[in-house]
Amino acid sequence: MLKPVKDYAAPLVALDEVIRIDETGITTRKQVKAIEPFFVGHYPNNPIYPGVFIIEAIQQAVKYYAAFYGRQIKLLEVRSTRFIAPVQPGDTLESNCQCTFQSNYQVLEVKAVCCNQNNQVAMAMLNFCIVQDDD
Repeated sequence: MLKPVKDYAAPLVALDEVIRIDETGITTRKQVKAIEPFFVGHYPNNPIYPGVFIIEAIQQAVKYYAAFYGRQIKLLEVRSTRFIAPVQPGDTLESNCQCTFQSNYQVLEVKAVCCNQNNQVAMAMLNFCIVQDDD
């Protein structure tokens, strides 16, 4: 365990801890708790962690990665996503993001694989643009 993530300024905190961060990418974890308010309606009697929250977990991990390297980013495009299995209350969502700077450090390309207890639940490819100080 690298370090817990605290005081993250986002309305939805989609990551609890950073497991790994290096030049190739970042791996984070989120403990999915049954008390989360969205589980009441998504879906009654069969709660599933919303897919958009999985994408948000990836996005927050990549923002943390970029900040670690002194960069700010914003989402440019979600190139592809595939949801393979549900994430349910009690699961631990692990997001493993492979990050590559492209176009002379103007774009950050991300290939993410998300798992719960070693079962793959989602894959995504996203691009982020690097925010310049005057943007």
